[in-house]
Amino acid sequence: MSSNHDGSELMEASLWRLAVDKDGEGRRHKGTESWFESKRVRIRRRVRGRGRSGLEPTLRTICSSSIWFFSDNGTQIDTDADWLPTLVCTNGEVSRLNYTSATWNRAVGNNDLQVIGQIAWYTKATQCDNKPVYSQFVDGSQSQGSIDKLMRLAKWSELRANMRDRGFSFLLQNQKIYNNELITAQSLNHVSLRYTRDAVKFNSEPFYSWLSVWSTNGRRDVSRWFVENTTLYSHNNDFVSMDWYGDQCWRRVYSTDSAGRSIYGSLDELIQMVQLGHRVRVHFEGFNLKANGIRVLGDLVVAQTVEEFSRRDNYPEFDAPFFNTRARVVYRLVHSSGVVKTYKYFLDNYALSESDETSKFAIDWMVDTRPWTKVYRTDASGQVTFGSKFELQDAVAKGAAFRLSIEQDEGQFLTEADNVRRSFLDNEVYVQALKHVSDQKLTSANEYILQRDVFRWSLMVSSGGVVTINARRLASKSHLYNAVSPATNVTWFMNA
Repeated sequence: MSSNHDGSELMEASLWRLAVDKDGEGRRHKGTESWFESKRVRIRRRVRGRGRSGLEPTLRTICSSSIWFFSDNGTQIDTDADWLPTLVCTNGEVSRLNYTSATWNRAVGNNDLQVIGQIAWYTKATQCDNKPVYSQFVDGSQSQGSIDKLMRLAKWSELRANMRDRGFSFLLQNQKIYNNELITAQSLNHVSLRYTRDAVKFNSEPFYSWLSVWSTNGRRDVSRWFVENTTLYSHNNDFVSMDWYGDQCWRRVYSTDSAGRSIYGSLDELIQMVQLGHRVRVHFEGFNLKANGIRVLGDLVVAQTVEEFSRRDNYPEFDAPFFNTRARVVYRLVHSSGVVKTYKYFLDNYALSESDETSKFAIDWMVDTRPWTKVYRTDASGQVTFGSKFELQDAVAKGAAFRLSIEQDEGQFLTEADNVRRSFLDNEVYVQALKHVSDQKLTSANEYILQRDVFRWSLMVSSGGVVTINARRLASKSHLYNAVSPATNVTWFMNA
């Protein structure tokens, strides 16, 4: 089921100089597709009627897709919400899949959406120039650039990559470095596509999601899973030529040794940067992971990471970075005290594949140094205490990215907006934040753990100060609850 709205929708792929502005029939009003090489991309649709959206670059027609959308009723996520992967092209074509989150076996709908209005594409550079940091031939040998520079960025930054022969560009969700010589990175948010004469569409049959891991030795491993029932469709590896790019706006602010003792920077600065809305990444044991949700409780920071799949890790064997045949999702809770709690679940049933693991590691904490500006705040009663709704709406119209700080008695929780919508029906701005799973604080220690019957909790937050929650168990797919979060202060940060 797709949502019905009147409004302006912002699609999270990445960000923010207006590059292309087209109407719903694909006619260009300004800009050129040449802006997209190596850049972050963000898309805004101005629509009347059906829709929502959110994205990441995938011909001289450029198409960009995102899976991070749930169906909603306009103010909160549907009880048995549909996933709504969406594909938008610069020729004006918009495609969408829909399939339920409420069962393991599900039918998949595939629709072309009519856009009545404009589609605006925004970009933001991640480097000082458009040249790759490092390029490799299909056999993994160097074409150009510096592997040493890429190694530094792989440890402390966010990476992107392009396939040199296929016109495919993508964000890398995580990195793993082996023995300070082999860089590997995973891209995970894909649904099967096909080329048409004019653009790209979602596959008609079969529908499958696909997970990829890319390596600087030229190898790629791909695990494909049927969307209808989450069973394995295929698993293969090959060789690809690639351009690697690194976001140079990240900085290390805090490091601890394996005992949790501070060895670089200060915890106070980390907490300050988190509370000012900055994005965070963590590096330990060769892993570089994005913090999808961040808790701040007094002098403790806990980063929840949910965009990772298990590797075989039998280095120096060639298949060390490959996915397990039966793929396993990895969730982690990374503590500023040095504690890392790791949970691995089979993708096909969300049973724990092994006992959860608690370890202490030397950890580096990095922050995105771009300006994240406090633009809007509401108190527990929904009253505006900072900024104005007009400023927030203007930021949406200009392609800004948003992060949220949700404050209750037990502390702060910070997350990112996966998609943003301005509604012209009630003049509110709504965001969905979907990348969280259920955790809880231990009574015996200053640590967090995941709950045993883990569930996804998905937020829909309005500029009126209302925070609604949809909770669904990942193993049984059963709905747990819908709720409105009580006594919540919400601060909106934007990167414009």
